[in-house]
Amino acid sequence: MKGQTVANQVITKVDSTSDVSLYNGVSAADLIVDVTGYYPTGSTYHPLTPARALDTRPGSEPTAKSVTKLTLAGKAGVPTTGVAAVVLNVTAVDPAEPGFVTVYPAGVARPTASNLNYAKGGVVPAMVIAKLGTGGAIDLYTLAKSDLVVDVVGWIPSGTDYQALTPARLLDTRTGLGAPAQKVRGNTQITLQVAGHGGVPATGVAAVEVNVTVVGPSQAGFVTAFSGGEPVHPVTSTLNYAAGQIVANSATVPLSSEGTLDLYTGWGTTDLVVDVVGYWGTTHTGLEWEPPASIDPAQGIPQSISCPTTTFCAAVDARGNVLTYDGTAWSAPRKINGDTVFSSVSCPTPDFCVAVDQFGTALTYNGDTWSAQFVGHVTSWLTYTSMNSVSCPTKNFCVAVDNYGYASTYNGVAWSPSAKIDSYGTAAVGGIPSVSCASATFCTAVDGAGYALTFNGSRWSAPTKVDPNGRLNRVSCPSSNFCIAVDPLGNAFTWGGTKWSTSVKVDSNTTNHGLASVSCPTTTFCAAVDGAGNALTYDGGSWTAPESVATHTGGFTSVSCPTTGACVAVDVAGDSFRYDAATWSTRTSFDPVLGYLGSVSCPTTTYCVALDPYGRMLTWNGSAWADGPDTLPPTTRMASVSCPTTTFCAAVGSLGQAATFDGTKWSTPTKLAANDSLRSVSCPTSTFCVAVGKARNGYTFNGTTWSAATRIDPSSNDDGLVSVSCVSASFCVAAQRIGSGVVTFDGSSWAAPVAVDPDGGTITSISCATASFCVAVDQDGNAVVYNGTSWSKPHKVGYGAQFTSVSCPTAGFCAAVTAMGDAYTFDGVNWQGPTSVDARRYLASVSCSARSVCLAVDSDGSAVVGRQG
Repeated sequence: MKGQTVANQVITKVDSTSDVSLYNGVSAADLIVDVTGYYPTGSTYHPLTPARALDTRPGSEPTAKSVTKLTLAGKAGVPTTGVAAVVLNVTAVDPAEPGFVTVYPAGVARPTASNLNYAKGGVVPAMVIAKLGTGGAIDLYTLAKSDLVVDVVGWIPSGTDYQALTPARLLDTRTGLGAPAQKVRGNTQITLQVAGHGGVPATGVAAVEVNVTVVGPSQAGFVTAFSGGEPVHPVTSTLNYAAGQIVANSATVPLSSEGTLDLYTGWGTTDLVVDVVGYWGTTHTGLEWEPPASIDPAQGIPQSISCPTTTFCAAVDARGNVLTYDGTAWSAPRKINGDTVFSSVSCPTPDFCVAVDQFGTALTYNGDTWSAQFVGHVTSWLTYTSMNSVSCPTKNFCVAVDNYGYASTYNGVAWSPSAKIDSYGTAAVGGIPSVSCASATFCTAVDGAGYALTFNGSRWSAPTKVDPNGRLNRVSCPSSNFCIAVDPLGNAFTWGGTKWSTSVKVDSNTTNHGLASVSCPTTTFCAAVDGAGNALTYDGGSWTAPESVATHTGGFTSVSCPTTGACVAVDVAGDSFRYDAATWSTRTSFDPVLGYLGSVSCPTTTYCVALDPYGRMLTWNGSAWADGPDTLPPTTRMASVSCPTTTFCAAVGSLGQAATFDGTKWSTPTKLAANDSLRSVSCPTSTFCVAVGKARNGYTFNGTTWSAATRIDPSSNDDGLVSVSCVSASFCVAAQRIGSGVVTFDGSSWAAPVAVDPDGGTITSISCATASFCVAVDQDGNAVVYNGTSWSKPHKVGYGAQFTSVSCPTAGFCAAVTAMGDAYTFDGVNWQGPTSVDARRYLASVSCSARSVCLAVDSDGSAVVGRQG
């Protein structure tokens, strides 16, 4: 209207140069623009090119005190589902009398609130952020007869930081609500308590969306709404008015730490009315992670055994455990060094042992406790060498060798600095895989290039070529005049005190690294075992034929013989076999593979399910873990589990099998594919699941049965699909492991792959909170975000971060974990981290039922809980 000062809140897109355009329709006017906030690129707000959703002109003018229902879901660019609120410009055109318009969710009672106020005959616009109601619709109530125009300018997804409310009145100085029942004087600043009122939480609120109205001002003026507690009001205005008018405008106002906002009135006196229509949660500050809890202790894959007597043996495994044997029975696994991979153990007596691992550490046993010391070599790349082997002929002397050709000696008190002893034993050939010391003045080491070298108590000899075929695996020396070395091709070589013999073929079974271990307690007796489960013995002159002993398990790893005719051998399945004079015993299971927690799923904040590949199920009740009510066969090798509810889960495994859980029991596993390794499953409901795997196929579950394989990735990607996430039966996204692409399902078919991560190239996990919000992470520390239309460019979240899993319970929050025990969080705009939550352990999976609670599980059988502080 001519001569007026009119304000309106606007949320608008910027162009490629970050500019906006303002068009003045008819007559000349001064323009003032105040910036009150912004949405970053990639944020959860979805701006739209304005689209008209309602125009009652001509002939459909709403009558006085009428309600007009307007369905917006699925129209004007607004999705059919997953919408928390819509951003509108609502205009009253040519009202018959003064009045107001109230916009509120369809299906609820009309609140005592207004979004815009008008005088007779005017044209009054107002921006409105409105919550959708029944049927994805809003209701518009007009007090007087008036045409209504509604333009849609954007929408906010469900699950974001913004929470839409049914409008509620917080302040009305006409009645004394929120302030004394009197007009507010000009040049006055009043404080309004917002947090804890009108549906706004008492804490955790960053800003509110309000509608501010002036009623009956004594003269022209303005109102400014701003964060409470500020000593000086901003030089901006929220709304402007002339004398006697009723004027409303929406405003996004940050709250003070006390949950208040302030209102400044410029001139004259006026009544003020404030209605709240929504709020934004505080900026995400990450998760506070509890210490790891061991819930499924990892064990298995014995690597080495040492038996100084027939009534004592110590074995170490690939999961950081030591186990002891008393001649009759084995002890339970005992974790002595986290989830390290032990490579060798040597015990000259029952009360002294040394074990070395692949992180360059030596652990010494004194008959009671184990103590650790780093003995490895730090390479030029600032990585640690892996200790391959250790030999201790006495408590006061040991030698340990590594995968770079270095050796370190122990004098009964401390280890010497590592020194290079073998120029041929490089990392490329595995360094020095074995050392054996008959005494403190004689040791022999063999390397991966086929060389051997000896130690005389003060120095090492130059390497001597022994095996023309290359790698030597193991060596055993009971004296300075006798050693036996073996290689992967089944050959044995004998040291006679001055030189090595030529090769003797003793084992034609060269499967799984051929001869894996040899032990010679004397010059007239040795035992050797191979990777195919065979054992053979030496009598000082010749070798017996290989005897099949452990063929069902995948092969032997180590053998130790304290005396002639007495040996104990261990295999990869965690079985031990005892040799007594001439026969091998049947197997004794003492260290079966258990405890690699590969997947976790949390449908609620008080229920999670974790599975290990060997069939064990564990459940979490919000505070403690317990064994689940049922187990799965260990042969299924389950790799992924998805639980949409507490009474339904689906699991798939690397051997192509799937099973479902009904809250009490698991179904009998079903073979979905003979030649497919299933890696991931996602179930938004108990009647719809999708599983994907290495063969690039998809399999769907309808609540009863699984479908046949459907090729969903037509590319030549040899490593197939690694992860899938479904938010409904009509929207899923599956990620390629190699090829940097994703394929999307719309309820009936899968689209062609779209490249989203060309920089990283190896996606490891994907999670979708809604059909308009997905995040994928890769092994190079990158993340890409989907906004419902397109994928962002890869963003480097953490240099060196090897992401393994990501979980997004809402469109405004994700948690991701890495192979080095770190966690990151995402608030829809920014990533935070890394936070070390499980030092040096491989975090395999994370699941967040809400932004307030996440659980991660690791390769050592531990679980970590993260809670929002």
